[in-house]
Order: sequence, then structure tokens, then C-alpha cells
Amino acid sequence: MNMERGIAKDYPKAVEWFQKAADQGDINAQAKVKELTKWG
Repeated sequence: MNMERGIAKDYPKAVEWFQKAADQGDINAQAKVKELTKWG
């Protein structure tokens, strides 16, 4: 498990939450979803 400062990175969960914000029109979240899904 990749740990940084004691918190595991969970990219699929991050995309899920950013997508929820993006769906509500948050432009920063839209950019983050694009960034996180760029490589698959």
C-alpha cells in the first residue's frame, strides 16, 4: 500500500468524489477528474 503521511492513496475513490462535484458544475473538479482519468 502506498502511504504518504499515513494516508493511503485511493485514486478510484478520489475520482468518485471529484466526479460528484464535477456533476454539480465545479470546474476545478472537472479538471481534476480529467487529470486523474487521463492515464486510465
